[in-house]
Amino acid sequence: MKKQLLYLSILSLMLHAGMLQAQITPFSLPPKWYFGHRAGLDFTGGAPVSMGGNVWDGASYANQEGATTECLPSGNVLYYSNSCVLANSGNANFGPNPITTTGNSSTQGCISIPNPANPTTSFYFITTDVDGSGGSDCATGSRGLNYFGVSTVPAIGGATNLAAADIMGECVAVSSDNAGGYWIVSHSEKNDATSTRYFAYRVSSTGVVNTTAVTSTGTVQAADWRAQATLKFNKCNTRIGYVTRSGWEVYQWDTSTGSFGALVRSGSVPGGYGYGCEFSPNGNVFYFTDLEENLYHVDLATGTQTSLGSGTAGSNKKWGNLQIGPDDKIYISNNYAPADPGPKYLGVISSPNSTSAAACGFVETGAGAFSFGAGSYPSSQAGLITLGWHNPRLPIIAASSPCTQLSYTYNQYYGTAIPVQAGSEEWDFGAGWVTGLGATPTHNFGAVGSYPVKLRVRDQNCLVFYENTQSITVSCTAPVELVNFKGKPQGQGVLLSWQTASEVNNDYFELQRSVDGVNFEAITKVNGAGNSSELNSYEYSDLTATSKIVYYRLVQHDFDGATTSSSIVTVYLDKTYSAPIVVMPNPFSSSFTLTKLRLEEATILVYDILGRQLEQRSTLEGESVVELGSALASGTYLVQYLSGSTSYTLRVEKQ
Repeated sequence: MKKQLLYLSILSLMLHAGMLQAQITPFSLPPKWYFGHRAGLDFTGGAPVSMGGNVWDGASYANQEGATTECLPSGNVLYYSNSCVLANSGNANFGPNPITTTGNSSTQGCISIPNPANPTTSFYFITTDVDGSGGSDCATGSRGLNYFGVSTVPAIGGATNLAAADIMGECVAVSSDNAGGYWIVSHSEKNDATSTRYFAYRVSSTGVVNTTAVTSTGTVQAADWRAQATLKFNKCNTRIGYVTRSGWEVYQWDTSTGSFGALVRSGSVPGGYGYGCEFSPNGNVFYFTDLEENLYHVDLATGTQTSLGSGTAGSNKKWGNLQIGPDDKIYISNNYAPADPGPKYLGVISSPNSTSAAACGFVETGAGAFSFGAGSYPSSQAGLITLGWHNPRLPIIAASSPCTQLSYTYNQYYGTAIPVQAGSEEWDFGAGWVTGLGATPTHNFGAVGSYPVKLRVRDQNCLVFYENTQSITVSCTAPVELVNFKGKPQGQGVLLSWQTASEVNNDYFELQRSVDGVNFEAITKVNGAGNSSELNSYEYSDLTATSKIVYYRLVQHDFDGATTSSSIVTVYLDKTYSAPIVVMPNPFSSSFTLTKLRLEEATILVYDILGRQLEQRSTLEGESVVELGSALASGTYLVQYLSGSTSYTLRVEKQ
């Protein structure tokens, strides 16, 4: 039976010249933010510029700290909210207004995410209860956590309640999981019997909201004021932080299960009025504010907590919430009143990854801070904005070719292409994940038909996989069906031979040699048959091989430039040579044990198929057993043994 060949190729992914490094992360932020009095930021050109004009200019609705903005894939604003008002891009209210909340004070009163089932036209708008102690209420409505469906008309559906009085609603946060969905996370209120408990509600990749919460228990109680607390995820979605009047804490976060891992750090809020928080881009530094004029820097590796100083603007001198921007800077709201003289600023932390508080680049006003235009300023309640991290889209795109040609794009929801970590693609054609195939592998299927193809890639900053599955139809003859590829010692050299059952568009074969099984060089080129449906046989004698062990690989080149690599063939030129190691089990599921058969010092290296070193272990003469592979993903790897007299490589598979 002729096998079918599936070609995979990657589109060239280019960023707009104005896009900054921070916009190539596994999650994306809406590029435009509305908050405060005529205050907004626009990041679509790279560096932020001030936006003015919103429905909070008037006195119809009390101003909220907790604001959010949702953008279309084009980058244009679809709607925004201050937890009381839901407004469109023309700054006009659309129902229901007011939203079903009570109070006018909230650190995280609302948040928005695209619906994973249709992320360009359908969205979820999540609201929480707010506190009425600071002034008149927006409305009288239900407490707890609610979500609305919003379309691009825009139009809004009725509210669905996730939880009632048990939820400390102002602490809602949103994160994404590997399947393309989200987690909506909140915290219990202090009066509850389990006041350290967190709640996580899952939005699946098909847009289904699970109203049964996953729960975890923390160490910090909620504040007496339901409004005064903040939850944030780091941008790599591996940690979650919480701050309130009772203190702050940071946990590891499991995005696949929506559960908390080990406690990373916790601490007190010196002023006793913890308010806002944010992570550095790499997740190793935690920042938080209190309402007693202080901004804090915490090195999570050491636990060192340092005050960066107090806010000076406005009569109340209060710092508010913090939000990391698409430029990887952190923006901080300071309290301003209408009568305060201009210019009015957002504080900026320009180097937030710095573990040195003195070197993090915090600026409150003047050069380095963000200056608003006349009449624009952050909320009088000292808030900024809360934004959900949006999952990227990872579509596999099929097109007609001699066979099925695939490509993929890795996009933010608002349309910007995101480059992935080079060589990080993993493919599954039905028999498990395979690493090291790169962006343009080939794969033989047994027959014409439809097959599920899975792809997952890693972001170049956070090193987290994101996955997609798509059914692909294969309906053509393989350009080259390789029957076998062999090598054996012959005289003073090595005889290489291979056969093909059929060839289509085959230009030539490139024969490659290696002495370590990792680094290959071309030694000859053998012309192909072009187009043939007959059995073709090829031979080549390598008379220049000198190592005790030699490794060979065959790379087939089409006329259109596409290439296919064969498996590696190992040839022993020294007949007395015996392998210096034994690896068991192989294939392995969690880790493998390497046993040295010789008493000698040696170095053991593990590579992926692309030749990138992943592990290294130096062993003493008497050290005979080494365990490796526990940190590897499923796929194919090369294990290299190096001693003073030996270089030996073998292939291992992780299931």
